[in-house]
Amino acid sequence: MATQVGNTGSVILVENQDQNREEPITNTSNSTTEVESSSSSAVAAVKKLVIPEARASLLQKIFHFIKIISAVALFAVGIAALICLQFGIVVSTPSLILMIAIMLVSFVIVIMAIQDSTPSHVARRMKQQIQQFSQENTRLHIQVNALQAANAELTEQIDLLRQLHIRLSTFGDRLETYTGDFRDLLGEFKTSLNDFKSMGSKIEVMFAPFEKLAKALQETFSQEAVQQMMASVTALRTSLDGFKSLIEEQKVVLAELKSEAAQRKEQLRFLEERKKELEAACKALAASIVDLRASTTNLQAVESRITSSIGQDDDRDSPDGQG
Repeated sequence: MATQVGNTGSVILVENQDQNREEPITNTSNSTTEVESSSSSAVAAVKKLVIPEARASLLQKIFHFIKIISAVALFAVGIAALICLQFGIVVSTPSLILMIAIMLVSFVIVIMAIQDSTPSHVARRMKQQIQQFSQENTRLHIQVNALQAANAELTEQIDLLRQLHIRLSTFGDRLETYTGDFRDLLGEFKTSLNDFKSMGSKIEVMFAPFEKLAKALQETFSQEAVQQMMASVTALRTSLDGFKSLIEEQKVVLAELKSEAAQRKEQLRFLEERKKELEAACKALAASIVDLRASTTNLQAVESRITSSIGQDDDRDSPDGQG
């Protein structure tokens, strides 16, 4: 135990609690993580003790300042009294009463200050602080015991979980290569879970998901479930065969449509070529018609000329005959 004396005469006690220090517990990586998380949650619920520092409050500072003023006032009044006594100065009654009052008040305050610094008062404060530290020490012992119990429980749970992990790994390996009746394998798995459930209520809650897993596997690998799965697979195969035949028929129809489309394209190309030829022939016929019309017009002109010339010749021949 060490002691430290403050400026105001109070004593603070500090206990050396090395005997309460606990060595860290070393486990595997997974167990250390779980223990740290559980320990941190337990420690978070514990109220931390805050030891007040040796700081004087405002009232204590004011009282200390009054003590200093009182001592100074008592000293000043004594000096003034000595000066008046030495030089024979007559002091008036009000001034004398005031000086006596100041001396009395200052004397009382100084006596109180001396009393606060007496060994009995210091011992009383030390006893109060010792009681406070003993209560805190008791509370810390209780917390340490609780943490040790929680640590032991967590260590046991970690060991059980490690065993469960080993059994689950073994079950998974056997499930991959097992060719017999799956009900026997699931029965062994349920027996292992029941062995773990007998360890406590917390462990039983932890194994609830694995029981659901075992139930789901049992439903999956039962004979009725296998028959239903086989029937559904057969139905899927039948529908798949129907889809395949339908796809083949559609492929044939698509090939026919493609060939027909190619023929239609060839016909369209031929018709376009014929259309172009007919358009060229129509243009040639139109030109020929124009030429024929021009020739017809020319022939009609020639015919009219010939007719007129023949008529003129007839008119000339008729007088000659008469004569």
